[in-house]
Amino acid sequence: MSVNLSLIKEHNSATLLQVFNRKCVLCYDPALEALFQLVLGTSDLRSALPQDNVIEVHKSNDRLFACDKSATAIFILQSRIEVLKQVANHINHLSTSGVARIRVYVVPRNTLMTEHLFTVEGVRSKIDGAIRDLDIDLGVLDDDVLTMMQPRALKELLIDKDPSVLYAVAKSMIKLEVFFGPITSIRRKGAHSAVVAKTLEQMRTEAADLLTGQTSIIDSLFLFDRTCDFVTPLLMQATYHGALDELYGMQNNILKPPFTIDEADSDQSITLDSTDAIFKKIRDVALTAVMAKLNQSAHKLKEKEEQRASLKTLTEIKEYSRQLPAMQEEKKRLSKHIVVYTEVRKVLTENLDYRKACDLQTDLLSGNIEKETAHLLEEMIWKEMPLNDVLKTICLYSLCTGGLKADEQKQWKRELVQMYGISVIAKWERLEAMRLLLKAGEVKRINVFTTIRKQLKLYENSPLSGSMHTTYRGFCPVIPAIIGATLDGLDIQRQWVNLKPSLSLLPGPTYPEEDADSDVAEKGKTRVILVFFIGGVTMSEIGALRLLQRQMEQETEEQPPVKFIFATTSMITGTSLLESFCD
Repeated sequence: MSVNLSLIKEHNSATLLQVFNRKCVLCYDPALEALFQLVLGTSDLRSALPQDNVIEVHKSNDRLFACDKSATAIFILQSRIEVLKQVANHINHLSTSGVARIRVYVVPRNTLMTEHLFTVEGVRSKIDGAIRDLDIDLGVLDDDVLTMMQPRALKELLIDKDPSVLYAVAKSMIKLEVFFGPITSIRRKGAHSAVVAKTLEQMRTEAADLLTGQTSIIDSLFLFDRTCDFVTPLLMQATYHGALDELYGMQNNILKPPFTIDEADSDQSITLDSTDAIFKKIRDVALTAVMAKLNQSAHKLKEKEEQRASLKTLTEIKEYSRQLPAMQEEKKRLSKHIVVYTEVRKVLTENLDYRKACDLQTDLLSGNIEKETAHLLEEMIWKEMPLNDVLKTICLYSLCTGGLKADEQKQWKRELVQMYGISVIAKWERLEAMRLLLKAGEVKRINVFTTIRKQLKLYENSPLSGSMHTTYRGFCPVIPAIIGATLDGLDIQRQWVNLKPSLSLLPGPTYPEEDADSDVAEKGKTRVILVFFIGGVTMSEIGALRLLQRQMEQETEEQPPVKFIFATTSMITGTSLLESFCD
């Protein structure tokens, strides 16, 4: 049996649409828009809702609106103070106009804060019945990727000290177990993962009736805190998919590039997921190897087209005609990817600042840190490059070198203030509080990154094609490296224990330790593994694990094949990570 994520997609869609089973006006939290679009499979939210029932659609931060007295005012929101106050204003306004019914739904669940704030604002009694939970917290991004669309999760955990998202993570995992059976083998790293695991156990007791008798399809779970590895998301991604997200940004797999892809098409956006066969072949490939893959696809397509000349029988002609629409679509997509890659290649070859940043990154990852490395950082400041890009690089420098020395801190803070203004100090201090920006002497005596890099063999100067090291120009992301080392044998529990020297250097508790039972893979069976990232994951980290999956497709005596399913609070890049903390 396989993990069919379309079941989650169908459940989410039905759950959301069931809310609109009556004549109503919708007002929703704008932070939920991307999740709604993902659940409904369209960027045009209005067109996906029942046209006969939904009269109007508003956002909670819109101005006050009127509502037909015969309609129900429906509010869908997350439990955030800012949004709760906006909704309270709308409810007060609507109640004065005599709206028949007001309903409130909270994603993924109602909270004490919601109840308390609505009571304080004097609107709780104006809401029809209970404030309802809306269980659509896990969206299907691709056939192997699930996301909660919670880009603020890490900020809420580390800055706001709000653990609500951990409950949502546990609840989403219970949903997966209801659909695909209990997960009996769990390995985790980090303080947040420990909280999720404890909450999950409590929820399993409550959901015992739903889980009893279920066949387990998912064999193992790896649960990681993002705080285990801040180096990887700060790096510039080197896969095709990762670079597109890094350079242009994407939402729900939709790329809206700042250049023209097809002049004959009014819509220049392009959907990048596994339904595009061309993209599926190149998404996890290193940028330097993409054109070769595109040329291979072009050559195969040309061979198919040339078969037309050799057709002789009516049956052959009919079969060729049947395949023709798919070939034309493939040719169109190939053309688009060639245009997109050409633009990306221009950045790689013609943008001197980008190339210098790559060189600086290589120096830091390889341990070849010289005075020139610091000079490149100073040059970024003097050129007044985007502040978050500069701060991202300084954070990376501090993490790779074991922390900034006192004179480095003083110098760079002074230069940043001169170039960007005094407000940069507040951002600097916030990054220090997040442990993204380290001071020399405040961490363990050893340089944690250097030790981990050597123990896990994270950096290779000339990586083999198709290896995980190609996803970041010779650097293998930390979490995929840990998972790869754990799966390098039949008994993954023994391999996990062997990694204790490395795991102990990373923040937070590790589970399980030595006293756990062995976990031996069943011969002839593909092991299905769920990897959950609390705090976000990059496209290239997922790409690295897909490459590992490909390497393990051929079963050996010591390494059975695996199938990965990925789940995360959100997809991130280094820029989005800093923006969530600083902006």
